[in-house]
Amino acid sequence: MKKFKILVISLMILSFVIVGVSFVYLPDIIPIHFGIDGAPDQFGSKYFMLLFPTVITIVGGVALAVCRYAKVSENYKKYTMLTVSIVEAIFVVLLIMLLVYATMYTEDGFVFEISKIMLPLFGFMFIILGNYMPKVEKNSTLGVKTYWSMYNETTWQKTHRFTGFVSVVVGVLSIVLGLFFNDIVNFIILMSLIFVFAVSTTVASYIYYKKEKQKELE
Repeated sequence: MKKFKILVISLMILSFVIVGVSFVYLPDIIPIHFGIDGAPDQFGSKYFMLLFPTVITIVGGVALAVCRYAKVSENYKKYTMLTVSIVEAIFVVLLIMLLVYATMYTEDGFVFEISKIMLPLFGFMFIILGNYMPKVEKNSTLGVKTYWSMYNETTWQKTHRFTGFVSVVVGVLSIVLGLFFNDIVNFIILMSLIFVFAVSTTVASYIYYKKEKQKELE
């Protein structure tokens, strides 16, 4: 669990470092929200970026306090810290994405189609997730936590091996497809892949559960 604590604290510090360095290059007013077509539809102060490290620090601080003072199992603490580190990493990626959007935007629009960077970035995140999911032990914090996947160790392991496979496939498709389409199409692709990921892993957990129940009846 110690390594996850270090990771959580490191991400907290990293988020502030990223924002601090970005302030040197960012204009005072930056785009902070974008429409489905990738065009900015809301602008604000560059200090809006401080929201990200603030949220990351609050989430990480609460998790560290819970693991330090709450009377819970070591396994619960371990996966709580792992879950928080993943959430913080996602926030850091979103922060970087917003900074890239802000720096690449000019009065004439973006220097290039920004989604050609962002969708592959999400793809790499899915691939990393996919390589880790089969290694996740049964717990109540992280993973595919349906009634069916939690039924026993077998359903848990099979569900998460399948989830790892699907994550890698989704990641590879995100990287490849993201290079060929425009912002709107890439947004639709991303939402579709996330939907397929969620539905397929849930259905898989049910199928493995039914197979286990059938074995018990034989």
